[in-house]
Amino acid sequence: SGSAKRGPVNRLSRFTLGENKIIDPSTEQVFFETPILPYGGHNSGQIRFGVDGYLYVSVGDGGGGISKENDAGVIYPQALDMLLGKIIRLTDTGGIP
Repeated sequence: SGSAKRGPVNRLSRFTLGENKIIDPSTEQVFFETPILPYGGHNSGQIRFGVDGYLYVSVGDGGGGISKENDAGVIYPQALDMLLGKIIRLTDTGGIP
């Protein structure tokens, strides 16, 4: 989500389903949220459980035909300090190894 002023982000959250079968927004547990995405394309990805039982999430690079770089001049998909352009594995506790 996001706004035109702020820009979109990718966020993976978990919610609790109430007894009435309605998700309670106040139970949100955020596992990760990307930085503000620089462009309107390449923003989201897939969510799948692997054969190892872990949850894998692919995150777009936020590009619009132009590769953005971090402060060290490394493009986002190759930058280890950025979540953009990655396949992220979540542990049993929701952490990123």
